[in-house]
Amino acid sequence: MTLIIKPMSKEAYNKIKIKLQRLDEYLEYLTELRKAPQAGFLADYRIYGLAERYLQLSVQIVIDVGQMLIVSKNLRSRKATRNFCNSGRK
Repeated sequence: MTLIIKPMSKEAYNKIKIKLQRLDEYLEYLTELRKAPQAGFLADYRIYGLAERYLQLSVQIVIDVGQMLIVSKNLRSRKATRNFCNSGRK
C-alpha cells in the first residue's frame, strides 16, 4: 500500500500552532505549580486542582493536535477510522 501524504493547509497549520502555543503556556503553569512542596501540594485543593486541570488540558491538546495532523495529512485509512470510532463501544 502506497501512502500519499498531502501538504497541510495554512489554516490547519495555524490551528496547530495556536494549540502548541497554548500547550507551552500550560506547561509553564505546571512548572510553577511543581515548585510547591509535596505536602502542601496535596493538602491544598486549589493547587492540586489547578495542576490536575492544566495537565488535563495539556493532554487534550496533544490528542487534538494528533487528530488534526491525521486529518490534515489524510493519514487514516477507512478501516482505521472505523476501528477508532468503534473502539469506545462495549
